[in-house]
Amino acid sequence: MIYRMSIFKKKSLNIIFSEKEVIFSNIMSSINYRTHSNYCNNVCVFFKYIIGIVLLLILASFYEYLAHRFIMHNKGNFIGKAHVAHHKETNNDMSLKHTSKFLDKHDKKNRNLILSYKNCFHAFIFISITGLIIWKLLIGTNYFIPIILAFFIVSYQGIIWNSIHPQMHGEKPYNGENGFAGIIPRKYLGFFEKHHREHHKSKGTKNFNITIPIVDYLINFLF
Repeated sequence: MIYRMSIFKKKSLNIIFSEKEVIFSNIMSSINYRTHSNYCNNVCVFFKYIIGIVLLLILASFYEYLAHRFIMHNKGNFIGKAHVAHHKETNNDMSLKHTSKFLDKHDKKNRNLILSYKNCFHAFIFISITGLIIWKLLIGTNYFIPIILAFFIVSYQGIIWNSIHPQMHGEKPYNGENGFAGIIPRKYLGFFEKHHREHHKSKGTKNFNITIPIVDYLINFLF
């Protein structure tokens, strides 16, 4: 009788421990699944943010390309007249003749060489609005991020443009009176200068990007 009771107790204990092992195994499986699922979700969100940032950079490059090609090279508007005048008074060595009567009248000091705060503000509005649309479709949260990114992108464009453009044309670095100051030494901007020189050499028919030449490279590659 005592022997049978002992066997019964052992069987009961084995069943209890077995059930506990099953429960513990199920809990660990659930934790592992949730951990794996959270990891996959975090990776997915991370890549969405990276894609969003890349799309904003492409958007900024696209805006720069469109503005330069279809507004600044359009003689039918004031901006276009000033920029075409800038091209006409640029020598083959990129120095300026200072012979444009139009620039003498309307932009004698800067000779259409700088990106003003007003220009940057227009770019900021365009990139922010279209960036918010992209962010809404792609991520759907943290809408302050594309606005902050737009600000930094436009600031970058203003600084690069105003650092390279005046110096490339033989003028003094821009002091920041009406736009971002040209604070980057010319020696660090050889890539941008070479790219923009080709724009002048082509008589304004290619290389319309200056600061973010993504669209230029895409068009040159495709066509």
